[in-house]
Amino acid sequence: MSTRDHAADALAFVKATYLGDGNGRAAVARNCDPVGMVDSLAAIVCSLLVIGGADPITYLDGMLSGVAATAPEDWPRP
Repeated sequence: MSTRDHAADALAFVKATYLGDGNGRAAVARNCDPVGMVDSLAAIVCSLLVIGGADPITYLDGMLSGVAATAPEDWPRP
């Protein structure tokens, strides 16, 4: 069993998405551990928010309020 680098998969998927590379996206999706890739992507996003001086929860709540079907105050809290 080989060990995949979830962060590399996440970044490769984001790069392929940005470039509009459907074949690249499909290749990553076929070969990745989806849970590991999503976990890594979440960690990357939160790290970038912290580095940028934003509070991840506040920032993500704001972003989600524009796309979510329910109001942020109705979301479960950890």
